[in-house]
Amino acid sequence: MRNSPFAFAAPLMAAALMLAACESPGRAQFAPRAEPAPQQQASASPALDPAPAPASLLGAGAEGIRAKLGAPDFVRKEPGAEIWRYGGEACTLLVIFYEEGAEMRASHIDARAPGGGAADKGACVTSVNKALQLGARPA
Repeated sequence: MRNSPFAFAAPLMAAALMLAACESPGRAQFAPRAEPAPQQQASASPALDPAPAPASLLGAGAEGIRAKLGAPDFVRKEPGAEIWRYGGEACTLLVIFYEEGAEMRASHIDARAPGGGAADKGACVTSVNKALQLGARPA
């Protein structure tokens, strides 16, 4: 079998590449790229007023509910009744108004889970009230 002129070139090239990879004096070293430090929050979330208890909303007029929960996401009007719907972090809050004299009053509060079924009314009122206080919900 005949020797190829490149038979000696392959080992020489491998040796040259290994030597080139070695550090030589005077060459700059590159440190691995450091991950930037996570920025710390300037302050904790602002102090919020306590949310109203669901029972405290009962009997309130429209302005009283707006003051505590903000503007509803949706309003359904029926003869003698209105349903205001609010979207919370993990719930839907329903405030049902019935006519009492000349004014509509909140007569029932309900909270629904995203997948259906009941949700905790207190937690739902708290999430809607929190969004109002943080400016994420219109007043």
